[in-house]
Amino acid sequence: LKAQRQIGAMYDHGLGVPQDRAEAVRWYREAAVRGDAHAQAALAALYSGKEGVPVDHAEAAKWYRRAAEQGGARDQFNLGVSYDMGLGLQKDPAKAARWYRKAADQGLPEAQYSLGQMYADGRGVRKDPVEAHMWLSLSARAGFDAADRALVALEYQLTADQVDLAEAMARQWLAARAPEEAED
Repeated sequence: LKAQRQIGAMYDHGLGVPQDRAEAVRWYREAAVRGDAHAQAALAALYSGKEGVPVDHAEAAKWYRRAAEQGGARDQFNLGVSYDMGLGLQKDPAKAARWYRKAADQGLPEAQYSLGQMYADGRGVRKDPVEAHMWLSLSARAGFDAADRALVALEYQLTADQVDLAEAMARQWLAARAPEEAED
């Protein structure tokens, strides 16, 4: 599997061979159908719009789903985007929120931002500005700039007590994961 994925990457990026995305698709697919999550994600990325491969959002979503089900935060986020934007799947904000949550719980700042925005807007989840603030705060702490801007706008809607509660929730979330990060 790994060798097939690596050959796919060689063709995908033109490493030691002429770049040939059609050949990359062939090799990635070999590994992807056998369950290699990295190959599944790479194949999905090719179908999402890399030069030399026809855009096929349904095919991309299929491979993002297979990779996401194996627990990859980036793949879970990408599947959430597919549901959120209706790319290859029927638009479904509730499913988008569930996949964003899986990735956000793993600490992916983009997913934390997207989930925070969904709570702020009440898209796919109940509207909850305190929960929105918590996720946006986590994303901002991780350096995701758009989260900083969203926090400023959101704080105008919250009381000082609500901001304090959201910050306490964010600290609790971080503390609960600190032992996991120390093990890495």
